[in-house]
Amino acid sequence: MLVPRTAAEVRKIRDCREWRDRARPQQLRDFPYCQLCDKKNGAQIPAVQVDHIVPLEVGGAPFDPKNLQSLCKRCHTIKSAGEARERNKSKTNEQERLLKDSDRGNGRSSRRSAG
Repeated sequence: MLVPRTAAEVRKIRDCREWRDRARPQQLRDFPYCQLCDKKNGAQIPAVQVDHIVPLEVGGAPFDPKNLQSLCKRCHTIKSAGEARERNKSKTNEQERLLKDSDRGNGRSSRRSAG
């Protein structure tokens, strides 16, 4: 089961020695080219980022090589932006649900009156 992490917990992982000195450099040595560009069109673009396939924020394994992929800057930016949009959409949906639940609990209707 995945356990979401706070921004502080994610920052702590990214700043730790195991990530900085072992996992990240090892991934780039093992896979020096962008794995998405290679998969999409066989292009060998140098990788500059190590990405967590299942993001740390949602509980992805921080050091497991099966959860890591080497990416070029462009692919990493696109993937990260999509993940951020999904997280923001989920937060907005959760906030709307809580507001509706709160309105029901206070005897208020979520409908606006015509009058």
